[in-house]
Amino acid sequence: MKINPIFLDIETTGINTCKDKIIAIGVSYIHSDAYYSNVIINHNENDVLNEFYRKLITLKNKKYNTIIGWKIVKFDIPFILMRSIVNKIDYNLFKVLRYFKVLDLAEVAEKYLVVKDQTVKSRDFFNVLEIEYDEMEGESIPHIYKVSALDRIEEHCNKDLKSIKELYDRLCPYLMFNFNEFIKDIL
Repeated sequence: MKINPIFLDIETTGINTCKDKIIAIGVSYIHSDAYYSNVIINHNENDVLNEFYRKLITLKNKKYNTIIGWKIVKFDIPFILMRSIVNKIDYNLFKVLRYFKVLDLAEVAEKYLVVKDQTVKSRDFFNVLEIEYDEMEGESIPHIYKVSALDRIEEHCNKDLKSIKELYDRLCPYLMFNFNEFIKDIL
């Protein structure tokens, strides 16, 4: 399968899919050798989700097929799915997820790049591979959101997207032959 990647990162008010909300969804991709990044950020979670699905439909139509991120199988995707259900997102938008595969770089790292039971943090890989990343911890997002610093959250999300893309680019030559075992259906 040829991977035409979309890079994904979300920012939330916490880690509980039932009570916390998505405040930003970042999507980036390469088109004609240019890097594009779009962070959808809003106090209205329903608006964020609807715009995200519309963006996915546009990218699907341009033949992008794989969503890539860090810990997206255990965090980002379940959060998006649950909050879509809570917000009663139109199923005709929601079903675009069926088209995409997902590749979680944390799962790749856990299998091939760390010893058994070692804690895997993206910033560890960013540091050792000299990939620039935002020093701000994701855990501080809820506080920043409370003081309405949406521009700082957007900046953080953009930096995360860029770092994830660079990590993928660095791993590709070494692990591309094994990525297929990690590519999964979202739904």
